[in-house]
Amino acid sequence: MLPKLMEAVRLFSKWNKAKIDFTMLNALGMKEIAKKQYISLSTVQKRRLYLALALIGNPDIIFLDEPTVGI
Repeated sequence: MLPKLMEAVRLFSKWNKAKIDFTMLNALGMKEIAKKQYISLSTVQKRRLYLALALIGNPDIIFLDEPTVGI
């Protein structure tokens, strides 16, 4: 069985010892794709996931390399 997106979000939040910010996830459009498997995501949806995972833990700074490619 392949992992679903929210499993990745939960894993990253545990690694970062942070609570999941559902407001941020909803703003990134993750609510609509939360139960999808990674393999079935479009390029845009994958980029949204990567951004959400990068923002977990509320980092002081993040570097985005071509964040709008594929959007």
